[in-house]
Amino acid sequence: MKKINIILVSALILVSTFSYSTEKVTNQASNFISDLANRVISIVQKDNLSSEAKEEQLNELFLKSVDTKWIAKFSMGRYWRQLDSTQKNDFLNLYSEYLTGLYVPNFRKYTAGNIVKVKNVTQVSSKEYLVQTILVDAITNSNIKIDYRLIQKDGFEKFVIFDIVAEGVSLITTQRAEVNSVMSSSGFNVLMSKLKNKTS
Repeated sequence: MKKINIILVSALILVSTFSYSTEKVTNQASNFISDLANRVISIVQKDNLSSEAKEEQLNELFLKSVDTKWIAKFSMGRYWRQLDSTQKNDFLNLYSEYLTGLYVPNFRKYTAGNIVKVKNVTQVSSKEYLVQTILVDAITNSNIKIDYRLIQKDGFEKFVIFDIVAEGVSLITTQRAEVNSVMSSSGFNVLMSKLKNKTS
């Protein structure tokens, strides 16, 4: 009986520890997105910064927060294995630049009336989290649903975004469809040319 009691107590301790750990990480995932949103809005609203300086800071923040290289590989899909090392490196670098240019201009639209509210955080797997938010525009009285899919890296306090789902439209799903469409019809060189044109 004593042995059984010890086992039960040990099991309860493990369950409570796991629950505390899970709650801690979900809170950190929520804080990561809240802090990111606040930093974006803070940069956009700085009157003492030029447009160029704001863009530079927003670009840097985006590249630190979003796993552009993982998204690039995912977008290439089955074609990734067909590329040589030089092509892979060129694509990763150009795609990161393209993705930054695609999303950062949206950040510059944030105004003093914008508030990002975290509505729910779900642990999808051991290191993957879904943070569901609402972008509230107090001026136009409109709401936009934006979900962020995060991967936990380098301990509990480090996360990166690997997908953004705005009003049900997934970034990585859309990008994969576009990249694969060009690769299947025209090939790698045409894809790179299109990305360069969009980036420039």
